[in-house]
Amino acid sequence: MPSLFAILIVLIIYSLTLPNAGAGISFYLLPDFSKINFQTIYSAMGQAFFSLSLGMGALITYGSYVNKNQNILSSAATITVMDMSVAFLSGLLIFPLVFSQGQSPEEGPALVFVVLPGIFNSMGPVLGRVIGGGFFLLLCFAALTSTISLLEVPVAYFVDQRKWSRKATTWFLASAVFVIGLPSMLSQGAVDVFSSISFYQGKSALDFVSEVFSDISLPLGGCLMTIFIVTRWSTKAMSEELYHGNPGYKNSFLEKYINFTIRYVCPVLLGIFQS
Repeated sequence: MPSLFAILIVLIIYSLTLPNAGAGISFYLLPDFSKINFQTIYSAMGQAFFSLSLGMGALITYGSYVNKNQNILSSAATITVMDMSVAFLSGLLIFPLVFSQGQSPEEGPALVFVVLPGIFNSMGPVLGRVIGGGFFLLLCFAALTSTISLLEVPVAYFVDQRKWSRKATTWFLASAVFVIGLPSMLSQGAVDVFSSISFYQGKSALDFVSEVFSDISLPLGGCLMTIFIVTRWSTKAMSEELYHGNPGYKNSFLEKYINFTIRYVCPVLLGIFQS
């Protein structure tokens, strides 16, 4: 991961030296509040849930492997800051590249899989391959780390509850996921039926997966988890788990704040966005 972080920094430095890079920085960092609406906030929340693996079983599964005395609050804060930092740096890389080539900063998968390859190709046969190869290597490893965490959820279930072999389970589920993911992989022009789904406003299979399972399902999962904590597990039991790694959490303002938001704010806010 430090090597990948170094690749990202090198690519950012290069992108900032390109012509018209300043326009990309302005587009990225100067907000246009007239464009912010309910859908913008909804999409941003879905992206945040996806990026932090919230609203799914990944954190619950990994949490079962954590040492009892681990400071969960500190870990959560560190992970959140690092995740936001990498996301911010990625924007510093992508938008100067896009604007330097006079391209439109399209949103969604088209930006990565259509616009950026064309930009890297325009850099020349040598430089384009180096810069483009470095970027997609970074993207590949970023996707791989997410894939491992997502795959561990069903693997852990079959290994712990069904007593399956971990190796066989991993191969079986990874193969199943690969087959299920083929429509998304082929949806960027390779296969017409996956590139434009008639019943989904002509959008691609990748758009369908992104919007249904990221923008909708993850916030819904988070909403259901908060309801479960309040009605079945209880905020008291949750606080007792957090005491182990952070004794100072007991009776602190942070404890009262978290318990209040989980009980009253999160279910209502997430419920409104799902309605």
